[in-house]
Amino acid sequence: MKTKMKRKINYSVISAFGFLLLLIGYGYMMYSLSNINKEIKFKQTQLISLADSLNVTEEKLQLNKELIAKIDERIKASNNERLINEVNKDIRINKTIEKSLSAKLNPVTMNKKVIYIQVNDVEVLNKLKKLDFINVLSKSGYTAYDYDLEVGKADNTIRYFHKEDAKIADSLNVFLSNNFSIKLTPTLIRGYEKKVPQELIELWIK
Repeated sequence: MKTKMKRKINYSVISAFGFLLLLIGYGYMMYSLSNINKEIKFKQTQLISLADSLNVTEEKLQLNKELIAKIDERIKASNNERLINEVNKDIRINKTIEKSLSAKLNPVTMNKKVIYIQVNDVEVLNKLKKLDFINVLSKSGYTAYDYDLEVGKADNTIRYFHKEDAKIADSLNVFLSNNFSIKLTPTLIRGYEKKVPQELIELWIK
């Protein structure tokens, strides 16, 4: 009888201890979930802040673009050919830096072999669209984006900014010649290695 009583007491103690462990486990789980929830909310706040920062940066890029366009118009109106050529060169460089900044803002543009296309006039633009230019490039392993109309600034070059990208530029030049009969001159632009990412290539087509 005493043995049975002891067993019952032992079972009761074990059951109580097990229940206590369950309570402790449940409490720890709730505590962990609470911390995870706080961390998620913190990360959400960070993402919102980052998105706002990116929006501001994009607005600044747009304002700079508009300012450059106004300055360009005034210089053209002056009919100073030497000044126009110098400014066109500076605008092309600025355009490159702007594109690289846009690439950093957009995760999609962090792909390799990023191609930006600058066209000299509407006639060239329409011709490339009829050839389905961007789609053909994209299907051939390049990450090609929309056209930028840069009236009077294109010089039929493939511009790259890292000597390691020479092979990409040469291969792209052969591809364009074979598929579109477009012949461009691969040109290394030095001095912007730290500002422009590798494998970012520009086509300036006139």
